Amino acid sequence: MKISDKYKNKIIDGKKLSLEINIATKEFIARSTNKFKLAIILASNDKSSEVYVRLKKKKAIELGIEIEIVSFDNSISKTGLLNKIESLNSDKSINGILLQLPLYDHLEDNRSEIINSIKAEKDVDGLTAMQLGMSIHSNPNSFRPATVVAILEALKSVVEDFIKLKGKNIVILNNSNLIGKPLAMILSNYGAIVTIANENITDLNDITKKADVLVTATGKTNLMDYSMVKNGAILIDVTSVSTKNGVLGDIIPTEELLEKCSYYTPVPGGIGPMTIACLLRNVIKT
Repeated sequence: MKISDKYKNKIIDGKKLSLEINIATKEFIARSTNKFKLAIILASNDKSSEVYVRLKKKKAIELGIEIEIVSFDNSISKTGLLNKIESLNSDKSINGILLQLPLYDHLEDNRSEIINSIKAEKDVDGLTAMQLGMSIHSNPNSFRPATVVAILEALKSVVEDFIKLKGKNIVILNNSNLIGKPLAMILSNYGAIVTIANENITDLNDITKKADVLVTATGKTNLMDYSMVKNGAILIDVTSVSTKNGVLGDIIPTEELLEKCSYYTPVPGGIGPMTIACLLRNVIKT
């Protein structure tokens, strides 16, 4: 959808925000005497994952971060994958390890074990139990999940001080360890009233219409229109799915929607580029 100039000030420009983060990351790397290397493990034939890995590789190289892509075909066993992760854990030239999700179906039941086999200090995606625990308790040395940080950066660009979220209703349509659970814990620390739900809840419309901040990450696309959001709400659309009609999010971005909300993250160009920027920023923190 072409956005009318009337609503341009309501758009949270993820491309601009990610550029600011990437410039700072690149400048840090240029000043540093250290080398930075990220290993990305791809154990899936998911087409979207392949696209995300290519985007991460391209941006990392632009910033001066070396990338090693470790790809496996469908024959990889849990043991084989764990052995490779252990090798990467021991490789002193590698600062960060990222396990691209989802995994092959036969590995998904062991997702937690596989994620937690990554050394916490190399877990730049912040998904191990140790990193999740530290991030929830606001440990400054933690790596928060990159998508969670991207959402927080988007909010910070329009809220400025999270203390202002005290008493506000925040609805998160995602209950995963990757997004919903850590984001809910972090925002609740600021006194926000946080509700975690998903797209299958029977009274979805009633819940979303009460949200001062609505974060939706269902992966379903075209899930809600302007009638399902509160006047003045901040809308954070994390879903980004390639379809025959282009890349779509959960929220249908009509002019009626933009008239109603206070801010909105577009798809594409919102949380997507910011997630990559926040991930690569984590690499230089190792």
